[in-house]
Amino acid sequence: MSFPQYISRGIFIKSSGVVRSFFLCTALLSFIWSGQDFVGASVDDSHGMTVRNSTDSDYMSFRGMSNFDKFWEKKKHEIYKMNKNNRRQMLSEWVSMGSQIRKREAQQSNSDADFEDLNELLDGFVVEIPDTEVTTDLPFPFQPLTMELSDIMCFNFFIEDLNMENEINSKNTLLEFSLEVEGLGITCSMNWGYSSGILKGKGTAEMAVRDSDASLGISFESRQGFDNAPPTDLEVTKCDADIIIEDIVLEGGVAATIVNFFEEALRDTFTDLLVSVACDQLTDLDSVVDSILTNVSDVLDGIKDYEESDLLEMEKNYIMPEDTRIIDFMSNIDSYDINFTQFFAIFNESLAAEVEDTTGGTDLGINIMLRDYLLDESGVFSFTPDDIPDFIFCGFVIPVFKDGVVYSGEDFLSNTTISWTEIRILGLDTFSNILLPTIIGKHTLMSSMKWNVIHLEIDLTIQIEASSDEATSSQQTEYITIKTGVQDLELSFAAFAAIDLDYLGSIMIGSLLRFDQIIPCFMGALRSLHFTSLYFNVGNIIEPTVEGFISTSVDSALNDAAEVVFSMYESSIIGSIPGGFETTVRDAVNAFFSDCLVDYVECPEPDTKGLKYVDFRDALMNEADAKSAGAVGSSTYGDIIPQLRDFIMDQFFANDPATGEPQINSKLIE
Repeated sequence: MSFPQYISRGIFIKSSGVVRSFFLCTALLSFIWSGQDFVGASVDDSHGMTVRNSTDSDYMSFRGMSNFDKFWEKKKHEIYKMNKNNRRQMLSEWVSMGSQIRKREAQQSNSDADFEDLNELLDGFVVEIPDTEVTTDLPFPFQPLTMELSDIMCFNFFIEDLNMENEINSKNTLLEFSLEVEGLGITCSMNWGYSSGILKGKGTAEMAVRDSDASLGISFESRQGFDNAPPTDLEVTKCDADIIIEDIVLEGGVAATIVNFFEEALRDTFTDLLVSVACDQLTDLDSVVDSILTNVSDVLDGIKDYEESDLLEMEKNYIMPEDTRIIDFMSNIDSYDINFTQFFAIFNESLAAEVEDTTGGTDLGINIMLRDYLLDESGVFSFTPDDIPDFIFCGFVIPVFKDGVVYSGEDFLSNTTISWTEIRILGLDTFSNILLPTIIGKHTLMSSMKWNVIHLEIDLTIQIEASSDEATSSQQTEYITIKTGVQDLELSFAAFAAIDLDYLGSIMIGSLLRFDQIIPCFMGALRSLHFTSLYFNVGNIIEPTVEGFISTSVDSALNDAAEVVFSMYESSIIGSIPGGFETTVRDAVNAFFSDCLVDYVECPEPDTKGLKYVDFRDALMNEADAKSAGAVGSSTYGDIIPQLRDFIMDQFFANDPATGEPQINSKLIE
């Protein structure tokens, strides 16, 4: 063993200051004399710091080892020496592999840790931390030592427990929210370089944070009280972290004696850095969030108060097109023998009248009709993206309903896509009152309806993967259900409709035999459609809940967070709904129809080319059955008649399971 190597192993780390100074001078002279880097080899001090020889491939870290961990211990030092982009990519891939192995081992051991799945999700993240430096004094005759930490990347995030609490003061003006994270763990890798006069060195390092805690406190204030107004002020009241750096492993040219001088400063600096990354940025958002809260409050306050509109306003001011006969709902259409008053009265009687249901009781006709023809046996109306019709209404389609994607975005941490897979509506058959088209003017109709309660359930698929910068295939897919609802829902609207009678009469029956042509054809007869009132109100909103997200504990945490938001905004939202619909929503709907009618497409004429006689197989059967029966099987005569035939066959001529006879028999008796 050479003299310089003997000195560099740090035999005299615990010596007095004078002795240290002597050996630091000796080490410096040895360095100049031998032309070597200072290299330490597995010397542990009382703080758990390790100075590692870069050639010591058998070194094992402070944690217990699986085969993967052992291999990682050998591989990671090669990764730490890569350039920034390559290191980020390799870290992402390795932490992803480690995450999968830990998950498999947890499943094999029947682990039921509440945050196992959340930790698996966090395990795939690699977060960059700003560069920093550490400066500490060295004993005479050395100059202060400065150590720079750069390309800091943190990964292997995990937590042991997560608690949320909220409390509203007695005046209902201040809500205090607290978040406690326990058992926080992080691993960070970085490059380091130090200088002290002519003494210089560089290398890589790994710091392991274990058994740490973090706490966050936020207050929301509504000066008028949450019953009257939403919050306008946010304040971060607490942001603390008890960071415990369990181990530091350094590799590269550094003398163990020198390392001993700046270890404590290194720990303190890195601890402050981790806290500042979270807390300083959060505090900086204070003013931004205040601005957002104020804007939301202004919007809700602005639509809370509204003036009731004149239901016949459009009828009084509308200028009728020349040489166009517009339908007058208050007069008979002699040429067609239509009396709209009688027609609407018959329609309302069948829907709003009390009739006997299957249980022997009575209910509104609309409720029984919905149960018979729309809802399933549980009273649920459900649909998926595949159930959305392909036709485009007035050149407009809402993509979120057709492709199911609600949100797709990327930040520095992850790439997230949220899609809905099924929507279920319960309570459509709880009508307590319904009044469909009532004539209130020559060209104006009004309708109103009330439901006791409507429940809404939305199934979402959330796909979270590392951002494109991570260059990793790690992906987490979660399936959650959001549940909410409203009670005492009331909807009413009045609409002015200028309908061209001659255009309506010119529509050929063949054009109306396809579902995707019905709306365009009738829209072509509209010269104007304008809602003069659109009233929507709810008595109560059922608090939203989340189920199925990662684990029951995370579900509970999310529901606690939803409760916080709901408690602050429920009253304001309920109070703003009527005004919002009578102003913002109604204006948007009217603007849409105004643009739509300008660019409407003429009703397509039926394609009768090559048709001489009606083939009843194509006319009455769906495409598959018609083709099997020897017809063309191309829906030549539209798709409405085949579906109507299938409906009649199912409802009247299919055998009744109870009697074994066609259902028409029991229906005629009823």
